[in-house]
Amino acid sequence: MKKNQDTHQMLGDQPILLRLELLNEWCSEEDIEVLMKYAQTTERGTIVRDIIIPSDMHLHHLHYVIQRLFGWQNSHLRSFELDEKDNLRLTGNRVREWSELAGILYRGVPIDEHDKFWDDEDYTGGNFKIWLKKKYTGPYEYGGYTEDYDVAREGIEILMKNCPMVEVRESFYDFYERTKNLPQSKKGSVKTLRKAPIMDLTLKELTDSISFDSDLFELMEKLEVRQILGTSGSSLAAYKDLVNGEVNIHSGVLPNPVTNKLVYKYDFGDNWVVEITRLSDMNTFVRQGVVDQEWMDEAVGIVEEKYKPVCVHKMGGYVMDDVGGMRGYTDFLRGVYLHGDKEEKEALREWAGSMGWSSKKVALKNML
Repeated sequence: MKKNQDTHQMLGDQPILLRLELLNEWCSEEDIEVLMKYAQTTERGTIVRDIIIPSDMHLHHLHYVIQRLFGWQNSHLRSFELDEKDNLRLTGNRVREWSELAGILYRGVPIDEHDKFWDDEDYTGGNFKIWLKKKYTGPYEYGGYTEDYDVAREGIEILMKNCPMVEVRESFYDFYERTKNLPQSKKGSVKTLRKAPIMDLTLKELTDSISFDSDLFELMEKLEVRQILGTSGSSLAAYKDLVNGEVNIHSGVLPNPVTNKLVYKYDFGDNWVVEITRLSDMNTFVRQGVVDQEWMDEAVGIVEEKYKPVCVHKMGGYVMDDVGGMRGYTDFLRGVYLHGDKEEKEALREWAGSMGWSSKKVALKNML
């Protein structure tokens, strides 16, 4: 371990400052007032964590950081994705361009979906927070095999071999709109629009016609945060060098950062969404008066010496699993602080506690 830490420090790479913002797109103004008052959120009703991470942290390990920071229990599906406009910029919404980035940027079509969770199987009970801490403390290695370039390409080749021609079907939304005023007996089935080579399809046509277990835009988690995420003022590569073979994909070295914003999705039922951005200047918060210089210097020292992330600033408390997303969390806060009798409130708190929730304030040093 000591040797790995020394090697990490010798690289001379600066730690990375990230902002993680848990969104609340479906909340009303009244909901936001509840969130601000009882969860100490931002004026938009969002929950924010500003963190410093080691320069070589992978998306895979950032996942565990996010779980700890927001109070989740790693018990549901998740994904890292680009913003919709970036996916469009890189692929043009076409199958051919998307397929060429499988194994480089996108996970593609995994042969073994279970392999995505290779790092979770060693949790057999005990202190969950300690287990998480081991996951996001360096040195960092990615142990899954389906993100290897050759394996990812094999998945694409199997898809193309098994489905060279595709019967393009209307989407379920279009089917609903077309038949919503018809009696059930006359609705019929989803229409087949045409038959076409799979490589000539748009991605929407592909997903309307074939069901996949995961989102085709899901990013590979073995990628380092610095390879993917640039600062707001950085220049983004069009990524065409990869497609044209002008970058050695086997070297693991990517061109300029792909995006200025990452999207982390967790529990596709509750639909939690965290936007991740990168700040270019480590002293931004010092100048703004959000944190003092002494704490910022100490935090950077912890990251470099202990090879672990540090939360330097936060707004908003913890949420929890299975509460129904941000709107459900808002209703939970109403139940705990506003409505119901004492016994009902106590029962609600007891349930929330069993899900890992706590209303206690946690010092920044102890957030991770």
